[in-house]
Formats: sequence, C-alpha cells, structure tokens
Amino acid sequence: EIIGRNCRFLLDGVPLELQDQSARIQARTFCSTVGSGKDVSELTSVLPAGLEQRREVKLAKGELLCMQANARKTGELFRNLFYLKEVELDGDPFIIGLQAGLPDELEANEVELQNVCAGIFKRLYQNMNTMEIVLSKHFWYSGSMRRT
Repeated sequence: EIIGRNCRFLLDGVPLELQDQSARIQARTFCSTVGSGKDVSELTSVLPAGLEQRREVKLAKGELLCMQANARKTGELFRNLFYLKEVELDGDPFIIGLQAGLPDELEANEVELQNVCAGIFKRLYQNMNTMEIVLSKHFWYSGSMRRT
C-alpha cells in the first residue's frame, strides 16, 4: 500500500520537536532537484551526527543519507536511517531509496547508535550495489561513481 508513495507520509503523527528539520530539508531538496532534472552533485550532503568522522560512511555525489523520526501506521514512533541515490534509467531520472529502522534501545547511547548506524549503512550500501547490478541488466543505467 506504500509503493510509489512519497515517504513524507511517515512523518504524519511525528511531533514537530522530534522531526529533524535539517534531514527533512536535505531530503526534500535532493528529491526536488532530481525531479526537476537538475544536477544533484552540486548539493552538499550533511551526514547524521557522529557519522561524519566514520571512514566507512562515505557518500558519492548524487547520494544522501539521513536519519529521521517516523511513525508507523499504528502511531508508534521509530527512528529511520534512509539512503537515497539518484540514478538514470533509460534516460529518465529516478531516486532509489533504501531504509532501515533503528533499534529503540539505542536512544541513550550515542556511541553505540553511531556504531549501529555505520553497520546499517554498510548493509544499505551493499543492497544498493545489488540494486544497481539488477537495474543495469534490465535498463540503460547510469548512477554516481561508487566508492571502493
């Protein structure tokens, strides 16, 4: 029931004071830039707090990683790490988005949260690579250069 929907609906029910406005603005700017056909490589991406110093968390141009409080259909709040990448399929721009919920028990321990986020990013990165391989077999595919 959510396929093809803008992920903004995940903020429904999240109190404003829990929403990361910086992440929200970055994601909106990223999506609107891709949607208008402009070059996202000029956008500056700010990683979630604590991850900017991690060597294993590096983004290529045309990628975005954000953390945001979201709400489930039941109204239960959770934190979500999402990874967006601009791609071109058969000459048209698209955004691939992958997300992972973060465990609630990490609320109080920032160092552990950063470690978990870095591990989750590694899995999201691997999944993004898999998506790119699959897409390149079915479409003329173009995406940002991958880091190694």
